[in-house]
Amino acid sequence: MAETTERNARLRFFRTFLSNPLQVGAVVPSGRALTREILSPIDFDSAKVLVELGPGTGAFTAEVLKRRHGDTRLIAVELNPDMAEWISRRHPEVELVRDDARNLRRHLRARGIERVDAIISGLPFTVFPAQVQSGILESVHDALAPDGQFVTFSYYHCVLMPGAHRFEKLLEKTFRRVERVPAIWNVPPAFVFRCRR
Repeated sequence: MAETTERNARLRFFRTFLSNPLQVGAVVPSGRALTREILSPIDFDSAKVLVELGPGTGAFTAEVLKRRHGDTRLIAVELNPDMAEWISRRHPEVELVRDDARNLRRHLRARGIERVDAIISGLPFTVFPAQVQSGILESVHDALAPDGQFVTFSYYHCVLMPGAHRFEKLLEKTFRRVERVPAIWNVPPAFVFRCRR
């Protein structure tokens, strides 16, 4: 059953990529190795509110739900209608926001949330134009608690793209500490960025 669900998720992800490659940015969902690297710095024991940007078919989402405490809120922001529908059906316990990640603060305020403990992202930042990259990072920075964490990634094969260099510079400009960690066992290999507000 789990195998069928994973196969369905991969197929849906690939179809969504074909219909909108600049919104999805990858042909398959993130693997277990990348999921481990993305989630390892998060303190699930103390986190009260977690946010996921671009959950896609839920590779990170499912693992966050396993690790979180019962009263920890998980808010997912997904712009793509097909992916949002998938998350809504597969993970009804997630507070789903169907909107652009640049509007994160507005949606948090509407839920009575001032700050969040950590934000993880599966968004394809390297293919976004400059104003989208900076708009999302500003929104992320504003939403995080004083010592909050933002964790995202980019694939090795994207490092030569102009958007990748611009994104790394924006990370360093926006956050007080940025750590770049290789996830070489992921398919395809990736860099994970762990950022502190």
